[in-house]
Amino acid sequence: MIELIYRKLEQSETGKIIELAARSGAFHIGNEDRILKNWNNIEAIGGFQGKELVALLITDPYNPVRWNREEKKNYGLFIRKIAFLLEPVIKPAMMSYNEEITMELMEAYFDSLTYCDEIILYTTADPANSSRRECLGKTGFTPDGRLPKKMVLRTGWTFFSERKVYKIINKIRDFLQKTGLPCNDIDAGLIYTELLGMIIYILVDLRKEEYCSIKFFGYIAGLNEISDELIKFLLQLNFDSHYGSFSIDRDWNILVMKNKLGPDITEKDIELSIKSIAMAMSKYSEAIICRFGEENLLDAILIKKPDFPVNYRYLLEGYSE
Repeated sequence: MIELIYRKLEQSETGKIIELAARSGAFHIGNEDRILKNWNNIEAIGGFQGKELVALLITDPYNPVRWNREEKKNYGLFIRKIAFLLEPVIKPAMMSYNEEITMELMEAYFDSLTYCDEIILYTTADPANSSRRECLGKTGFTPDGRLPKKMVLRTGWTFFSERKVYKIINKIRDFLQKTGLPCNDIDAGLIYTELLGMIIYILVDLRKEEYCSIKFFGYIAGLNEISDELIKFLLQLNFDSHYGSFSIDRDWNILVMKNKLGPDITEKDIELSIKSIAMAMSKYSEAIICRFGEENLLDAILIKKPDFPVNYRYLLEGYSE
């Protein structure tokens, strides 16, 4: 297995892009001036072995991005953003057309990509070259029968967001197992663990097109009413506490939450987020329940171990006015 480091390429590395493409006999990507001219519209991801660029995925310098005006019944006029990609370039002397590296390039590309509706990839693979086309197909691309050398990814964000959820959840699950904390799967992208006698939920949320959010949260109390005194109390806690943010959901439940923006999250991020929620619940729950709570959700959830958190539907659906 070849371990490469993937990152977005800088404008100053244009020479490396030209050199690798020329050595690999890939699509003609133009000269350095052409790339530099369109650099603001180009996404270029490199795979490095040490300091050497050995793999590349780049937007077509001649036709990087296009905005199409379209009209749909009941929706009216809207703009669709389409990005055009050249086929992944991999150093031929080092490796053959490699499915694992191709997928890693694509994932790194989507991590850096400003959201677009459709991605079109041009391939030099002959229609009879099934192995390369199958490799591209596994990264989400489907053939367009009208143009034999055109591969189209119409639901790119969905395809890669599902992979991101899987990778992030696996990373969190591995951390919990390594540290000996319980790990309980509830749903795709949702698990819970326990620390200091507290139930802490972890939700990987990829509904946003521009980023993903990893939510760590726990419930404290259910309410019959929301008073001005309670609101002032929670706002003061948010100001004083560095553990997490206290809020009230639409079912009038008090919870504490900590958000991390993904897709990158470290083991230290996971550890501190879980500890922060557990500490916040341990330190402030008694005061909240005694003064304002009608139902002690802390104990109720710990005893019942419910399959879903009480406001799970809101976290998935978002807050629509």
